[in-house]
Amino acid sequence: MCIRDRRHAAPFADGSEAPRVSAPERALLEMLSEVGVRQSLQEARELVESSHSLRARVLQELREHCTSVKTVRLLLQVGREGELTLSLLPI
Repeated sequence: MCIRDRRHAAPFADGSEAPRVSAPERALLEMLSEVGVRQSLQEARELVESSHSLRARVLQELREHCTSVKTVRLLLQVGREGELTLSLLPI
């Protein structure tokens, strides 16, 4: 994963032993980091196109902390193709 801390990943249930679940925006970056490894680019594009509830500010925060150039570039590319509201995401 390109984000090393637990930003936007919360416990699934109460308790410290509960598995952590990513927010939709973080899950998108996690998926994009797997493109070419375990995820196809076409499927990633289709998932982005069907994502209407992504928060631009959260995506921006996560993008700023992402250490993977590939993931950031894919986010910007599929965002433009999927017409996501990425106006807050400077290149």
